[in-house]
Amino acid sequence: MARSLHIPKVRNPFSGGPSIPDEEYEDVFEEMTLAEHLEELRSRIWKTCISLAGAFIIGLILARPALELVKETANIQKFDVNEATEPITDFFKIAMYIAIGSRFR
Repeated sequence: MARSLHIPKVRNPFSGGPSIPDEEYEDVFEEMTLAEHLEELRSRIWKTCISLAGAFIIGLILARPALELVKETANIQKFDVNEATEPITDFFKIAMYIAIGSRFR
């Protein structure tokens, strides 16, 4: 049940003539219930999570070259480690930043 969107005619401000009334057209916007809004929100959140997960996998592949590029650019031998889990969390943070950056570019 596809309906075409009707754009109303607007008077040209430079013509100086009287405005032309819009033709009768069917309203294409239907009211949604709360359940329909929640269903739409749920589907959009689901699609966003799936696409972010896919981008995260790509980010995992690109994280190591990105960290090597940072090391070469900064001209350092290794990164400072202040906690035991810092190397792996930094790796996953870089992967997530790549995923978010690719998702919302």
